Amino acid sequence: MTHFDSSSILLPYCSRCGGWLGTSNRKATGDCSGIPSVSKEELARQVSITDSISELLTRMLALTASPPHERFITNFGKSIDQVTGGSINGFSTVVGLWSGMVRRLLSGTTKLRLPVLLQISSRLNISPFDLLSDTDSQKLLEKRVATPAQGTPPPEKPTPWDEIKTKLRLAAGEHPPPSLEAVAQRMGYYPARLSNNFPRECDRIVSRYYEYRKGKHPEPRKISKVLRAALGEKPPPSLQKVLRHLGCQSTGYYYYYNYPELCLAIAERFKNYRNKPFNIENDRKRLQAALTEQPPPPFLEVARRLGHNREFIRRKYPELSKEIASRYIAHCDAHRKLKAEQLRNEIRTAIKQITASELYVSEARVREHVKNRLPSLGRDSLFKQALRAVKTEMGLSK
Repeated sequence: MTHFDSSSILLPYCSRCGGWLGTSNRKATGDCSGIPSVSKEELARQVSITDSISELLTRMLALTASPPHERFITNFGKSIDQVTGGSINGFSTVVGLWSGMVRRLLSGTTKLRLPVLLQISSRLNISPFDLLSDTDSQKLLEKRVATPAQGTPPPEKPTPWDEIKTKLRLAAGEHPPPSLEAVAQRMGYYPARLSNNFPRECDRIVSRYYEYRKGKHPEPRKISKVLRAALGEKPPPSLQKVLRHLGCQSTGYYYYYNYPELCLAIAERFKNYRNKPFNIENDRKRLQAALTEQPPPPFLEVARRLGHNREFIRRKYPELSKEIASRYIAHCDAHRKLKAEQLRNEIRTAIKQITASELYVSEARVREHVKNRLPSLGRDSLFKQALRAVKTEMGLSK
């Protein structure tokens, strides 16, 4: 176990740099100008966290072994039973954690982190050590949960059942409209339970949220254009890929409902493409024929001709795919060098004409002369690089 040398620590200053570790609840004036100000509530929360960590470290140093994780799970389950009668949704609202996180902590599939431990203990007014110890844990829970922590807000409770209908009606008038899942989590209940007992109020919340989300989609003209364009793509894309292109992050029900024919056509086209028979010899001959084409076609174009994506072709014909790609890259390099040499030749001619006119060889004059013969100069950086090289070659550089 690690031991600390208390003589080297001067609280509340950093043991390394000697800087002040605290904050101030006063406005930054006078000698406190460099200390950030915080509210009284935030200061009380920080003090509570500091006390909890101090107590945890002090009591943990006295132990000969680390507390087993199963002990925390046992105490955690007891606190859920005591605070909300075993309701995980209600308990997640009280401690400010997602219900999924609470379930994973209970099952032991998620490791307990210090910020989570401190949040649970501060919301329940339980010492972090109490959640990790096995000494009269039930009595400590009963004693401490019943007493609100000083300087911290009391823990939230699930909404009483007789107030649910009123809360649901108020939620149906909120803006922006919340989802039923958000409203249910806020109240500490399952959405299905609310829907079964208050169908009209829940349907109203769902309808308003649906209309609100409907306005988040692209305009109908753009949606139709993207969906129709997908019907002409080669190879055919999946409907999920097309919907992701439109920014859809959900199941796509909106598009299925409003554009059923286009969505079904895209899905059917992709299905037929995925299920069509694959003739390995015929495709091999077509790839070999592509190696004799002039100019060499890009690998993407060859894959589209075969009706497959590039990854599929690479997996089936690795050697031929490499030859086609290398051949196209070499062709592009040769074409790039040819254009660069042509540009330098035109720059040389332009410089000679400008010099013969007894004018200064400026970049603008050279560009004007060259542009008359080469309308497409390419990137500006390439033209400047070629101009510097020719000027150096002709002894005109400074």
